[in-house]
Amino acid sequence: MNSQLLITNKNSKKTLAKSKKLLDVTNRIVIKQTQKKEKRKIWQDSDTSLVWQLEMNSEKYDWNEIFDYVKKLNKEDYGGYNDWRIPTKKELETILSNKSYKNENRYKYFIKEPLINSLKGYYYWSSTVNKKNLNDAWIVSFGSGYMYSNNKLGKLGVKCVRG
Repeated sequence: MNSQLLITNKNSKKTLAKSKKLLDVTNRIVIKQTQKKEKRKIWQDSDTSLVWQLEMNSEKYDWNEIFDYVKKLNKEDYGGYNDWRIPTKKELETILSNKSYKNENRYKYFIKEPLINSLKGYYYWSSTVNKKNLNDAWIVSFGSGYMYSNNKLGKLGVKCVRG
């Protein structure tokens, strides 16, 4: 009986070590080369398999302009891909964190830690329209960790996703 427990324990440790190694591989920041030979950083969330844009500019966009922004990313094959899109409200919720992390500028954000230094502001658009008010769309505040409805004319950041 004890020898069976010992074998099971060894197998469990090996499986756990392999799982941790696989998680490290899938959670790492992937650098791909684009056709322009520029390196672009992306991150794949091991919880959802979604791939997120890491490099951000500090420009703000109204809700209609974000769709032009994503077209631009796709045209330049950002990260080696041309199927980027604006995330839905539910997709943005998957990268929110219950814990806040400080970025390189010491600002606190409620976002999964690998994405912490990719933010250039607190508020980001989703592609989800508020069904109760069609002039509004859902946004995320990575500064507070909450989702809000915001007028589509407001100027906010955008973080694209694929997958």
